[in-house]
Amino acid sequence: MSRSLFSFSVGPVQSFISKARKTQDLYAGSFILSYLCRTGMNKIVEYGSEIILPDPTNAYVPNRFLAIVNETDPKKLQLIGKSVENAVRKKFINMGETILQRLGFHNKPKGFTEQIERHLEIYWVFMPFDEKDYPDCYKNIGARLGSVKNTRCFEQLEEEPGRKCSIDGEHNALFFKGINRGKAFITNEAIELNNISDKYLEDGEALCAISFVKRCADKYFKSIGVDYNSDFESTSRIALADAITRLENTNPAYKDLSKCDFDSNVVHELKSKQIKSEDVKDRKAKEIYETLKEHGIEYSPYYAIMLFDGDNMGKWYCGDNLRDEVLLREFQTKLSKDLGRFAEEVREEVLVLPKGKPVYTGGEDFLGFINLNHLISVMKNLRERFAKIDLSAYSDKTLTFSAGVAIAHFKTPLSEVLKWARRMEQEAKNRDNNKDAFGIAVLKHAGEIEKAILPWKLEEGIWIADLIQVCLRFLNAGKFSSNFIINIDNEFSKMMVDGDLITEKINDPDGIFETELLRLLKRSCEIDSKDKSRTQEINRFWDTLRHLKTGSRELANFINVLKIIRFLEREVKYINDN
Repeated sequence: MSRSLFSFSVGPVQSFISKARKTQDLYAGSFILSYLCRTGMNKIVEYGSEIILPDPTNAYVPNRFLAIVNETDPKKLQLIGKSVENAVRKKFINMGETILQRLGFHNKPKGFTEQIERHLEIYWVFMPFDEKDYPDCYKNIGARLGSVKNTRCFEQLEEEPGRKCSIDGEHNALFFKGINRGKAFITNEAIELNNISDKYLEDGEALCAISFVKRCADKYFKSIGVDYNSDFESTSRIALADAITRLENTNPAYKDLSKCDFDSNVVHELKSKQIKSEDVKDRKAKEIYETLKEHGIEYSPYYAIMLFDGDNMGKWYCGDNLRDEVLLREFQTKLSKDLGRFAEEVREEVLVLPKGKPVYTGGEDFLGFINLNHLISVMKNLRERFAKIDLSAYSDKTLTFSAGVAIAHFKTPLSEVLKWARRMEQEAKNRDNNKDAFGIAVLKHAGEIEKAILPWKLEEGIWIADLIQVCLRFLNAGKFSSNFIINIDNEFSKMMVDGDLITEKINDPDGIFETELLRLLKRSCEIDSKDKSRTQEINRFWDTLRHLKTGSRELANFINVLKIIRFLEREVKYINDN
């Protein structure tokens, strides 16, 4: 019997998710897109259709799905597609209206519905097929959907001039707090919300309908009984999470501290002397700062954002990596289920506080916040578990992913940190045809940025993450001073062009570099010269550095790796491998 494939996509993805001032905005954008896509999946099932991708039982679904529809008549297919699209659009509008009602507003500001209606970018295509033609049809429908996305229809905006949204900078602000309407050019239709909680709107903020719905999403999901994290941890809380847990384990009086409500920004600001103790109104935050100091528990104002995307997933789903006898639909079902289980492991086992907090775990892609003390171990854990997805019955290859990591101060604008994480992921994918790499960038609070690209493993099977941890242990144990990194950078960075030494002026550059690095390393060794272990420890550290240099490929990249390690040595005082 002839049927049709139905490919459906709802967006925009990156702009909807990444336009965020708070971690709550980021989480809400991801959650809402997943919820809207599931709305479309539920609607198409009403027509007796079968969902192929993703697995409907997964807790989170991406912004797209593929289904088989028992229909080939073009007119009927058109009606079905429109029905699914309308269900998603109506759900989003209903979400906004419900939020206003829950907040006690029965009159919408002018432009509210229009902003929501115009925001979603929904694309869908049908393609009739016979079962034996499924592989070819699957490939073709993906290309056809891409063509539809490239043919965009633009509507003329009809908003009057006025202050734009504090988050997206595009639409007129319709909700504001603590702002002089006239001086800020806020339109007369906008609603002033001076009595609303800072959780939903802070003083000085002005939000459009889209940003306001994201910020207040918990009002909607609570009303329909959907499990939603309405108190997603802030970046300062993520940075502090491991220290809080260690204090709980050290002092029984603080065993439930992680559940307490306090301003984690204040703890960091007291430590950095940005505010005086006598000026602090949050007594709990002040108490936590003083107790951490009393117990000698170190913590950093830096945290990390990590995102990854499976390598060549399009080829996997198209069957390019499979043995000839494998049935594509059977494999796709298997892969989707396995990725769903992996995503659940990430949420339930890998990235739980104090290690960090996931924003989105779709299986083949991921976005999450990580505490700096756990960063390297979490990165390795994710990559190891992803490769353990067993596809040996279908292919001789294994799954890999490329990741981008951005380390930043908790006061760095979230949008900037996300931009760098995505940039590093792309640079990791562009490292070579094999991909399977990660990029890491450190955005220092003073403005300096260090970045490096590395493979997950060397050819010998050695994990780069393990090498970094070894370096940190040597430095944190006081066996070596990190001054050798400063010196090698000062000596060689000025002789770099496009990531390598100026070979016209220096013969045998690798030999010179390694000789000088070893000399500086020996000078930096803090172990007493009479200690018999001194030579052994120098050799161990030296072997670790040489492996890192091999993985770095270019000397400039290797020096950046060393500078990132030096940064971590200063900020990470407690290395956690679990």
